[in-house]
Amino acid sequence: MNILFFSEQSPFLDTRVGGAENSMRLIAEGLAARGHDVTYGSLHPGATAAPREFMAEGVRVRLCASPRRSFRGRLFRKARLRETPLGRAFDRAAWARVRRQLLGAAAAAGRRFDVAYVFYELDFLAEALAARAAEQRGMAIVMRMAGVSWADEIRARPARAARIGALFNAVDAVNYLSSASRDLVEASAREVGLGFAPRASFLADIGVDAGTTAHGWRGPSGEPGLSILCATRFTPPQKRQDLLVEALGLLRDRLPFRATLIGDGPAREPLGRRLDALGLGSRVEIRPFAPREALWEMMRGADLLCHPCDHEGVSKIILESMMLGLPVLASDVAPLPDYVIEGETGYRVANTPEAWAARLMQIAAAKAELPALSARARSFVETTYGVERNLDLYETRFRELAEGAPPNA
Repeated sequence: MNILFFSEQSPFLDTRVGGAENSMRLIAEGLAARGHDVTYGSLHPGATAAPREFMAEGVRVRLCASPRRSFRGRLFRKARLRETPLGRAFDRAAWARVRRQLLGAAAAAGRRFDVAYVFYELDFLAEALAARAAEQRGMAIVMRMAGVSWADEIRARPARAARIGALFNAVDAVNYLSSASRDLVEASAREVGLGFAPRASFLADIGVDAGTTAHGWRGPSGEPGLSILCATRFTPPQKRQDLLVEALGLLRDRLPFRATLIGDGPAREPLGRRLDALGLGSRVEIRPFAPREALWEMMRGADLLCHPCDHEGVSKIILESMMLGLPVLASDVAPLPDYVIEGETGYRVANTPEAWAARLMQIAAAKAELPALSARARSFVETTYGVERNLDLYETRFRELAEGAPPNA
């Protein structure tokens, strides 16, 4: 098959990306290794107007001129003109150029994509749907539905619901990451009044490459208390590092701890000020995103990964923690119970500072139980979220779509 992947940020560069992009890279590399012709398109992180192309792990990586990085795009954002008619016209023209540089260039070179696998990034999704009826006629479009940030966007700007619904309902299939994730998406769509009725759908997530990654956890530490790690974007309302910070404030005089919060985002600076107000500045450190190997080394040396959130997809950082053996404490929200199984593969807790504080105290008092939980979590990930097993699912579903049949899931 000839398969296209697209995400605005490229996981093939030395830049920070999220779990969705890293998962898409794993799928792309796995399918390329099986002999498929795979292209991964993204936006160039610089202001260049010319596309750049190179090969990485058997994948053709193509970087297109970014509508967000051009001089005019930056000027429009600075002047707050993006939502004006002129700004919208510029956006349409800039994204049409992305289409020409990726989908049009492939067609000119004689490559017709059988399947395009995309995230719910609306601007490119609109261009891919247009290309499906033109230069990439017949291309099946699969949308990875990894969360519900689009529902937050509709709550903030209800007028966008019509466009979001039209784009979502036009794709050929939706890839839900789990049954609970699908339930969350459907409930969120009803809540915001989105008429979401996908043509077809299937359940799959690539997971983690546990087969080539050693367990590696060195914990628990012999010191009293807990060494805590939290690594996720500072982007409310989904991510809730504030819960962890408030819980640590309650534990300041009750539990020895050191915590490292890793990530970037709009809530980072306000959270830093809150740490200072709680007198936690010397015990809680905030760091920017780290390269994967550096992050994994920190994970191997911590006692506990904390993942507070209001909702989640299949969290890459949680699966990587289980793969490495680092025990996990996560919010008790959908769809985390699918894989953070209480007392078996991790711990879950209600989303209040008091509940988080109490659970941290319990875990610290029973650190001797963590190695057994670590081993169970690793075994679960190997069995359920191994790359090769899940790559079979993606290959089968993509082939069904390429042959014109709805995915059998």
